[in-house]
This record gives sequence, C-alpha cells and structure tokens, in this order.
Amino acid sequence: MQVTRNENHTPRVVVLFFSQLLSALPQRVLAAVVLVAVVSLVRLSALRHLWRSDGREFVIAMVAMFGVLGQGLLRGAWRSARSSRSCG
Repeated sequence: MQVTRNENHTPRVVVLFFSQLLSALPQRVLAAVVLVAVVSLVRLSALRHLWRSDGREFVIAMVAMFGVLGQGLLRGAWRSARSSRSCG
C-alpha cells in the first residue's frame, strides 16, 4: 500500500496566521473547520483495501479512528492498542 502525503497546507496556514480571528468565531463554526480538516485526512481507498485484504486490521483502524475522534488522541490510541492486542 502506497502512502501519500496530504499536500493541502490550507488548515495550517489558517491556524498559523488567523488564530486571533478564529478565536472570536462560535464553536459550531470552529467545529466545521475541524471537520473539514479531518475529512481530508481520511483515505477511503485505504480503508477499502484493508477491508478486502485483512478484516482484523480494518477493525483496528476503525477502533483507532473512532476512538481518536470520539475520545481524543491519547484515549483513542490507547483503545486502538488494546484492541490490536486482543485481536491477535
């Protein structure tokens, strides 16, 4: 599986140079900005490949993705590590 880098630097530039303007926005608008950034990171083709090639790895990837999105980076990574140990 080939890993490609996301070359879209727009979210970084916005956060770096416009953080003062963003701080005055309502939380719903900021949540939409974060959602757009997160959606650009998800590669559906890679998830389809995992689903077809190794179902166990797909489950681990789903646990990691939804764990991080739902519970934050540290707890999501911890749950992902636990699920990978229990699967194999």
